[in-house]
Amino acid sequence: MSLRTVSWWVEVVRTAGNRWEVFDTEGKLLGSVPAPPRGPYVVPAFGADYLLTIRRDSLDLDHVDVWRLGWGSN
Repeated sequence: MSLRTVSWWVEVVRTAGNRWEVFDTEGKLLGSVPAPPRGPYVVPAFGADYLLTIRRDSLDLDHVDVWRLGWGSN
């Protein structure tokens, strides 16, 4: 499955921890990944093979995290 066929990222909010569910252009679930912690008004950015988030540390400094994504072959 090509990374470029990913169409939708849906955040699932749960008490056990949020997750991102990834769907292809036909609505088929491709997979699910834990949602990294983020601020309430920070929207993550998605690319063909990465997820970009911003987090704030204990000193109130912002950090940009880039999460590499890879999909196994189906």
